[in-house]
Order: sequence, then structure tokens, then C-alpha cells
Amino acid sequence: MEQPRLIAFYLPQYHPIPENDEWWGKGFTEWTNVTRAVPQFVGHNQPCLPADLGFYDLRLPDIRQEQTSLAKEYGIHGFCYYFYWFNGRRILEKPLNDVLQSGEPDFPFCICWANENWTRRWDGLEKEVLLEQKHVLSEDNRFIFDVIPILQDPRYIRVDDRPVLLVYRPDLLENPKKTAEFWRNACLDAGLPGLHLCAVEFRVSDPMAVGFDALVEFPPHRFPQKNIVDTFVKVNHNFSGTVFDYYWGVQRAIKRPQPSFRFYRGVMPSWDNTARRREQATIFQYATPDIYRQWLRHVIQDTPQSPEQDRGLIFINAWNEWAEGTSLEPSQNFGKAWLEATQQAQNFTDYPTDLIDQMAHQSYLKSRRPIPPLPEPSDPGRLVRKTTSPLQQLLHQFIRVKSKFSKVRKSLAARGPQATMSLIMERLQRKLRDRTKFLPPQVLWSQAHHKNGIDYSSGKKTILFVSHDAALAGAQLAMLENLRYFTRFKEIDCYLLLCRGGRLESKFKSIVKTFNLETLTTVGLSRQAAINLVIQDIRARTPVMAFCNTVVTTDVLEACDRANIPIMSCIYELPASIENYVSKKQFFKIIEFARRIIVASDYVQQALVDFYNIEPSKLTPIHAGIRQQKNVYNNKAEAKKAILKEFNFAEDTFLVLGCGSIHPRKGTDIFIQVAQQVMRYPNTKHVKFIWIGADQQGPLMRQWCEHDLRIGNLTETVFLIGERPEEKLDPYFAAADIFLLTSREDPFPLVNLTAMSHGLPVIAFAEAGGAPEALSPDAGVVVPYIDAGAMAKELINLLRHPKERHQIGDAAMKRSKTQYQWSRYVQDLVAVMNADFGCDIVTTPYRSEKYQQEKL
Repeated sequence: MEQPRLIAFYLPQYHPIPENDEWWGKGFTEWTNVTRAVPQFVGHNQPCLPADLGFYDLRLPDIRQEQTSLAKEYGIHGFCYYFYWFNGRRILEKPLNDVLQSGEPDFPFCICWANENWTRRWDGLEKEVLLEQKHVLSEDNRFIFDVIPILQDPRYIRVDDRPVLLVYRPDLLENPKKTAEFWRNACLDAGLPGLHLCAVEFRVSDPMAVGFDALVEFPPHRFPQKNIVDTFVKVNHNFSGTVFDYYWGVQRAIKRPQPSFRFYRGVMPSWDNTARRREQATIFQYATPDIYRQWLRHVIQDTPQSPEQDRGLIFINAWNEWAEGTSLEPSQNFGKAWLEATQQAQNFTDYPTDLIDQMAHQSYLKSRRPIPPLPEPSDPGRLVRKTTSPLQQLLHQFIRVKSKFSKVRKSLAARGPQATMSLIMERLQRKLRDRTKFLPPQVLWSQAHHKNGIDYSSGKKTILFVSHDAALAGAQLAMLENLRYFTRFKEIDCYLLLCRGGRLESKFKSIVKTFNLETLTTVGLSRQAAINLVIQDIRARTPVMAFCNTVVTTDVLEACDRANIPIMSCIYELPASIENYVSKKQFFKIIEFARRIIVASDYVQQALVDFYNIEPSKLTPIHAGIRQQKNVYNNKAEAKKAILKEFNFAEDTFLVLGCGSIHPRKGTDIFIQVAQQVMRYPNTKHVKFIWIGADQQGPLMRQWCEHDLRIGNLTETVFLIGERPEEKLDPYFAAADIFLLTSREDPFPLVNLTAMSHGLPVIAFAEAGGAPEALSPDAGVVVPYIDAGAMAKELINLLRHPKERHQIGDAAMKRSKTQYQWSRYVQDLVAVMNADFGCDIVTTPYRSEKYQQEKL
């Protein structure tokens, strides 16, 4: 299986046609609009002009060949040509006709029927109609006969062997369902295997409502919007358009859930239709190749994969919409950066997702930097000679704009250039003064934690906690849970350093004084310089220790050691993962500098001793506990009823659950192998397997898992349902009958404790981590390492012996309550911190979790 196919929308309006000569003037093409765009506000990047391909003419076959060569080189699978058909009359047809007749270039394509009226507004509104589109049933049906020869081209893009046909506004068809049925039958009569109809997401939100097969996302339609027009200084006082924050919208677009019907995601590199709409333009400011790359990467990851011959589809708006300010082609402003970003978004090896996310954020912060304060305009002539680059850009923008506005030209003639320039600079100084103050880098700890009603900082001992990021993952959740306790101890004052942000950052800030290292690195400081600045700030607070989470915080640990801050390091990883994250040299720095190392389990301690020849006495194993849970269901029966309804399972369904990232370490492929083995036993059709978790490091593993499901005829047995919010996980555990822990390596999996707390029998592998320490001897079942057959055999045994299954589940629940509460874990940590670091934290004797929570 491969990654989804990227298809770019293609505008054919780059050659003269008689209709445009009549409506817009002799020789009009799209370039006419592009070249007359001017900036509307300070920082507005117009005009957007082509680079490598120049102001091309699509009647030339060499141009079309160069376009496809570029597209292939940078990972574009095909073009989607806009198709203009008005009741039998076609316009802008020559480029596609030449492609069809010549057979060149050899590049996949499909078409999108732009079935609106042709107007002067360029936006599909029914005003100033130049060429009317009459939608009656007979005319709508007739359309298919003109495009069937195109659909039969061997280069035409297909899904399930059916040619893909997009319709921009299916809602305008007189009877879209009847027309769709007519088109499909006509294609079958013509010898085609059918038709894959796609509605563009504009006025249609569900393709089934119009009889179509799929919906195509088409930003900027329905793209999240945050109007920021008031934050800019206008250069054109008549500008009445809208300016939206591109980055703000992208961060919300990448979280869009997958609907129940077939849905093809879409992205746009940027959007700025000033060339067409002038002072009424819609502009998405702060669009950069880095942010576009982030959007495309997440869309690739979220696209459900199809068999290799089909693959998924992703649409890019657009290849060459120059007048709309959205084009992948090389430009004078960005070069090939948009194409390179497209290629990099598909490269999971060299560009991991977390790096792409970080670069997008940095790019956004950089693009939002205000223009520096302007010098006093006492000598305008000298000012122009010594002006900074942003001011030069402003002057050039002003000069271009003045030629377009007669009032400005008259003002220049009356005042003279020096007086006018002085007036402009005075006005900009007044509006930008508050936004252009330069401050040296500072470490400003968040103060939102006061909302929990507790602030014990005065005169207490300072502890620095360090987390490599704030992602929604096991080690970070453990740190969050620890801080919920530590911030309530009156003897200490807690500070948290995040080396990077993530989804949990706001939760951290709500309970503890927090600083994100990216605050400094994104404004020019190196990571090491930023770390040194933070440690200098903490050192002034006389900390008693630093609590460093995971092996990925080695550089912070080194800085703490140089500042003579005692260090306790928590290691959750086993050697295979450690070798993947850091070098041996870096790992041995942890061993050298840390006064005490907390490990997740006895198994981890022994593995580190054996692999790295570490002195065992320096490692202290402490089992984590179960994090606070709020089960929304009162009982298992209610939970199971809800889950069965969600998946339309029968009432007698036996649910087997797995949970974790779709990754070789978590053994998602073994989970599928176990299911295949179980299905070979008689009377097992009612057994269903659900895996909760996302493919956080790229789609490759999921693609192979889905491949195995198809080959093994398990698509109706095993369900990879993706990630679920943390607060919505409990119902799945409450509804399940058995939990399979298929990890190849897992130090002490918290998900195992979660399953135990719900009374689930857990089947796990020996020699894969610390899980057997919690399960043995009677709270779970342990089978030989990665023996899928043995795991399947034990599952069948528990399926057929419900009494034994319930006994194991009851024992697991009892053990989770008596031995694996988080308050016990914190108490064990505090004992080490008091003994080795002199923290002098006073805790209440260990009792029940309910008692502990009430006491706190």
C-alpha cells in the first residue's frame, strides 16, 4: 500500500479566447488580472508573479509538458481540469482537447464540471451573467454524452476502476439523484465499469443527499475563519475586503473528523484573490510553505487508505490559480517552496510530523513579527537611503498603489514627495508604536495555575519539573498527574519547563507555573541558549532538585548539572526505544549526572543493568498508578449497550479490546494475527476486535495492517477505529470482555492498569516489559513472547469459561484498587525525594484514593 494520490485543480484560462476578448478586452487571459494586483495593507504580498514557467500560453505543448514534469518531480499524481460546459457549448477547451488528441503529456487527470453561470463577479453569484447555465433535467443528462470520450482515456483517474467525475455545484442540477443515475447507466452502456461521482463541498454537505458517491473538501469553502483585518495598517484606504488568519484556520482544519460517508480531504497552499476582487478581496494572511506542509501532512495521515491500485485521494486547490493567490507553480516570491513543501509532506522519514508541526509554528511566529519602529523623519532624503528592508518594501508598495488611485496622485503633486513620505511615516509610527517595542528574551512563567485556588510559593523549596513536550502520550500524562499532586504540597514550589508544546500544554498551565522553551527558540535563540536562560532563572530561585521526565531531556539535564542543581531522572523507556531516541553517549550522561534514576518496573531495571552495565543501586523501580478517571457509564451493561449500538454489533457480541499507537512497538499487527487465529476456532463469528489508537508516526503501519485485514477477510471482524479523546475512552474499556496487550516492548503500560481497573482479564506477552509484574499470579494471563497462537488459545479458553474470566477480572480490579492508585505512586516518589534530595515533603498515610482526593 502507498500514500494517497495528490490531485491538483488546474485552471485552463491562460490563453486568449473570443468570449474573453468580447467581455474583457482583446487579448485577455488570467495573466491580465494577475499583473494588476497591488498591496492593500502593510505586509500584503502582492502582486504574485510566476517565475520558472513565466507568463505562459497553454496553447503551447512544451508548457504543458514542463508543468507535468514539475508535478511528477514533487509528488503530484494528477490534475483535475476545470471543465466549462454550457448546455453543449464549451469554452476554454483547447488545453484539454490538445492533451486528449495528442496523448501528451502522459500524466493522470480527471475533470470537474464548473456548472455555474459565468459572471463578472468570479464567485458564482447570479449577477452580471455573461454565459448562463440552464439546468433542466434533459440538459443535465445530456452532459454525460459529451464527457464519456474523456472518461475513456487510459490516463483518466479512477477509483474502484470507475472514472472520477467532480461536479462543483450538484445542488444546481434540477434533479441530481435522477441525473446521477442516468449518468451511471450511460457510462455502463458505453462500456465503462460505472462512474465515481464526487460533489465539491460548497453548498452540498452530504453526497448521499444528491445521489453522489463522495464529497471533496474545497478550501477556502468552509475553512475555519478568524478575521484579523483590523490588525493591519491599510495602504489603500478604499480596501473593504476581509483578512483571515491562515495558520489559525489550519490548526482547526487538521482536527476535522472523518464523516461516515466517503470524504476526500482538500488543502490550499494560500488564498488571496486581490487580482480579481481588488479592494473587496478575501485574503488568508500568514500562509507559508511550512504551514501548508503541516496541513498536508496531517491530511495524508488522516486519509483512510485504499488498495494500492486505488489509494486515497487528496485534492489541492490549486496548481495554477494565480489570480486567486493559490498556486503550486514556482513564483517570484517563493520559488519552488510550495512544491518542495508538497514533496516533504509525503516524506515521513526525513520530515517527522512533530518536526513539521514545530516548523509551522515557528514560521507563523516569524511571519507575524511587526515592522520595527521607524526613525524620526527629520530628513526624508537621508531616511530613504538608510531605510530598513521592511520600510523599503512599504515604499515600493506605496509607489505601486499611488499609480492606481487618482486622489493619491493629486495629493503627491500638491504636497511634494518628501512631505508625503513624512506624513506616511508619522501615521505608521503612531499606529505601530505599541506593537513594535523590542524586549530582550525573558523567562515569563505562566500564572494560570492560580485558578486552582492554591499558591504556596512564598518561602518554599523550589523544584523544577522538565518534560520533553506536552503531547498526549503516556510519559506526559504521567507528569501531568504527578503535578496535580505535587502542586498541592505546601512544602514545595513547582515550576514546569516544557521543551516543546502540545495538546496538554493548557492543562499543564492550569495547575503549575509553566514555561515553553519554544517561546525563546522561535524568536531566534538556539535551543542551548534558551535552556541556559531558563536554568539561570531557576538557579536564582535556589531549587532543591530537578525532576527530568524521559531520556529525551538530556540537554536540560546537562544544564542543570552545570548549575549544580541535583537531578532525579525518570526513565520510562527500554533499551530498544532509548537507542532510537538518544545516542549511548547521551544516555550515559544521564547515568553520570542524575543522583537518582526512577524506572518504570523491575523489568526495566534489569534490562538497563544488563544492556548498559549500570550499577543496580542507582535505579529505583516504582510502579505507576491509575490516573483519575471519570466513567460516564454507571455499569458495564450500559456501556456495552452503547458500544454495540455505535458499531451496529449483535447483542451477543464478545468484545476484545486493544489500545495504543498503530506502531510495531505496540504490536497492532500481532493483534490482527491473534484475531485471525481466533477466527479459525469454531463458533467465533460473534467475536469482534476493536483497536483504539492513531498512526502517530505516519500511515505506513496502518496501511499494512489494513492490507492484512483485507487479505485475511477480517474487515468485518477487526476494527481500527483511530484515536479517541481521553475523556471518552472509559466506555470502551467498560464494554469490553477481554483486553489484549500485544506490545513487543512496554516498560509498565498504563493502559494495562486501566483495563485492570475495569475488571478486564488481560492477556500479555512475557519478556515484553513490566506488565506481568501487575498481572501475576492471578490478575491476568501471560503467554510466551509474541506467540499469537498462544494468545489466541488463551482468549478462546476465557471465552468458553466465563466463570474463570470473571474471577481473573475481579482479581485484576481488586489489585488495581489496593496496589495501583496514583496517590501510592506519588507517595513512593516523595519518599525518594525526601531521602535523596531533602525536599521534606509531608504526605498523609496511604489510604484509599477517595480518601486521598478528599484530603487534598
